[in-house]
Amino acid sequence: MMKINAGNDSKLNMEYDGQSVTIKYVDKTDGKEKNETVSVSVEEFISRFICHIPDEQFKTIRYYGMYSRRTKRVYKKILSIW
Repeated sequence: MMKINAGNDSKLNMEYDGQSVTIKYVDKTDGKEKNETVSVSVEEFISRFICHIPDEQFKTIRYYGMYSRRTKRVYKKILSIW
């Protein structure tokens, strides 16, 4: 049995027993915190996980620096002058 905490979020735990992956998480969809447990096969877990990996040519933009909303207009003016 293998236990994994996903990232720094202690509200998501995964356990692997050799045949299936059990995911424990906190569900907040209706405004209340409920502890939920989902058990899926390894193949299903991998297919769900792969859906979250962006394509090789997908460009991610972080919202800081010249891409932040606060400074976007200023950088546009600077780039248009330059």
